[in-house]
Amino acid sequence: MTQPDDLMLASGMLSLALWTLAYLLIIRRGQLDRTYGMPFVALCPNLAYELTYGLIEPNVPPLHIVNIVWFVVDLVIAAQYLRFGRRELSPLVPGWLFVPRFLLITGLWVLAALALTRDLGLQVGNSYLGWGCQIILGGAYLFMLTSRPGVEGQSLYIALARFLGSLAVIPAQEVEAPGLKVIWTMYATFIILDITYITLYIRRCRMIGIDPWRRV
Repeated sequence: MTQPDDLMLASGMLSLALWTLAYLLIIRRGQLDRTYGMPFVALCPNLAYELTYGLIEPNVPPLHIVNIVWFVVDLVIAAQYLRFGRRELSPLVPGWLFVPRFLLITGLWVLAALALTRDLGLQVGNSYLGWGCQIILGGAYLFMLTSRPGVEGQSLYIALARFLGSLAVIPAQEVEAPGLKVIWTMYATFIILDITYITLYIRRCRMIGIDPWRRV
C-alpha cells in the first residue's frame, strides 16, 4: 500500500507537470493571438496563492515547490496581461488605473491568504483558498469564452491540462487536510464548471469553423 508521503509526492508532481503544461500553453497561445490567456479576475488570486504558499507561508513539501514553480511561470502570464490587457479594459476604469488595479487586487488577495492561514491554520487555510481559486478560474474562463468574439488566448489543450492538473492534486489535498466537507463541495463545483467550459469551447470552435483538436 502506498504511504501517504509517497501519495502526496506523486499527486503533487503530477499536478505540477499538468498545470505547468497548462501555463506554458497559455503563454504560447497568448503570444500567438496577441492577447492574455488567463482572465484578470482569476490571475490575481492565483498569483497571490502561489506567492503566499510558495514563499511567504511555505506549504508542506513538495507542495511549496509546486507553488514556487507556478509563481515563476505565472509571472510571464501576468506580463502578458499587462502587455495586452489594456485593450479589453472596461471604459468605466480609467487607463491610468490599469497597472495599480492589478497590483492592488493581487496584494489584497495576499492579505486574504495570510488572514486565512492565521485563522484556520496552514493546511485548511491554503485548501480553502486554493479550491476557491479553482472555482473563480472556472467561472472566469466561462466569462472569457462568452465575452470574446472568438477563442483568442484559449485552446482545448489548455482546458484539459488545467482540468486534469486540478484532479491530480486531490489525493495530495486529502492527505494534507482530509475530510473537509466544504472542499468536497468545491471539488464538485470546479468539475462542473470545467466540463461546462470544455463543452462550450468545443461548440464555439465548431461554430466559427475551427477544429478544437488542431488548435494548440
